[in-house]
Amino acid sequence: MINTSFDSNQGGLSCIRTSVKDQGPRALVQVMADQINGGLDDRYDRQLMIWGHSGQDLLSQSHVCVVDDNQTLLMRECVKSLALMGIHEITVVFGSSNGSDFVNKSNSDILGFDALESMNPDVTFHIWNENAVPIDSQHKLWNSFSIVICLCTAGPLLQRVMKLSAVPLIMASTNDNLGFVRLIGSEPHCVIDSHGHFTFDLRLNRMWPELAEYHESFDVKNMSQEEVSSLPYSVLLYNVGKSLKSKNIPINRKSVRAEFIELHDSILSGPLTNDLNFVEAERSSFLLYDQSGPFPHNLTNILNSFHAEPNSTINRWVYQFVRCIRIFYDLRGDLPVSAFIPDMESSTKLFNAQKAVYQRKAAKDKSEIMRILAKENYSLIPEPLIDKMLENLKHLDAIKMGSLSSATRTISEKPKFNKLLSLQNDRHDTTFVSPAMASILGAMVSQECVKLLTHQYVPVENTLLYDGDSNETSTFIL
Repeated sequence: MINTSFDSNQGGLSCIRTSVKDQGPRALVQVMADQINGGLDDRYDRQLMIWGHSGQDLLSQSHVCVVDDNQTLLMRECVKSLALMGIHEITVVFGSSNGSDFVNKSNSDILGFDALESMNPDVTFHIWNENAVPIDSQHKLWNSFSIVICLCTAGPLLQRVMKLSAVPLIMASTNDNLGFVRLIGSEPHCVIDSHGHFTFDLRLNRMWPELAEYHESFDVKNMSQEEVSSLPYSVLLYNVGKSLKSKNIPINRKSVRAEFIELHDSILSGPLTNDLNFVEAERSSFLLYDQSGPFPHNLTNILNSFHAEPNSTINRWVYQFVRCIRIFYDLRGDLPVSAFIPDMESSTKLFNAQKAVYQRKAAKDKSEIMRILAKENYSLIPEPLIDKMLENLKHLDAIKMGSLSSATRTISEKPKFNKLLSLQNDRHDTTFVSPAMASILGAMVSQECVKLLTHQYVPVENTLLYDGDSNETSTFIL
């Protein structure tokens, strides 16, 4: 169904509606059946491995606006990527330079939206012209979106969007074989999971009583070969660290390896590499080094990035949570214990017993965090998000976004990009964009959009430049 009339009750969306909710009860029943039978998991199976169900849920609730002044191929590539990723609603806004005639035509097929709807019936498409929105409705409208993407948009239209919208803004443009993507926001962006390299902290040098009791319960030097082979590697690490301390030998890579060989040869025959738990223990010897240190830099960065509580809901929750982690740290001298430990080459019984020790301490620390949150009046944070952030304490962060005031800065290191960046201030013809450039830049834009929506992975900080001639990317803070 095509609807090109402005409806202020719907936030001003003069649109093409092609979602399953417009296709009657039968379509809704089919969607429910797909969910029951794992249809949605099948559709998004690969990206679920990247950002998980929590990320996909956020995408399925998002409404992204794509502003385009020339019906460019870049817009189509960007919308295609967003639709296939599972964005719930996509509104495409054309500048007033196109007139209302383009929107009045039945162009869903020309723009490729019909084909996208057949591939992903969950998406809703809206198309409208910027000059169809009454002035008194524009502020409310531009702030009803999750993110606004401005593609090859320049002049007054771009300035109006930047002035009226308080949500994150992604700007992108191309010229010949050059392209840029810039992220602009009124506040820093919090990352819940940067998906960085994960290193476990087993607290082997900062044990609580139950953990110390567990590790002290093994008399390793008087165990049989079979019993030693079934030990979790943390027990071996603990014994090596204990032995080095008793000998007043500094703990470093060389001393730990020598002590491992001595311990192994006193109990087992053959080379150390034949015993997998010893191999794992030596590989994880860094866990013996002191990992306490000061309050983590990434968490300090979040607290220092905001002068007041953030406006964005998720940013605000992350900020409030980290404030409470700081209070916990000041009280206990350490971060909350994680309930997750690495898999270990050991007997199932011993591993499960060890895991239970960490889980009990993690549950106790979480209860204290919850009490601090309640005391600070931060009780609105969803518990699943609290669990996620406790799991990812080392991977929380805040990224500064670009600002409108920096939009005219040039890049001395890349002079050929200055012309491209200056185009955002002037209207320019980008109707005939190279298909290759449109495909690459469209994917980059949608990728940054997903990072911002899911609060996973680290987005560009704050401008990315792509040189199609050399196939190189560079990032700059403008």
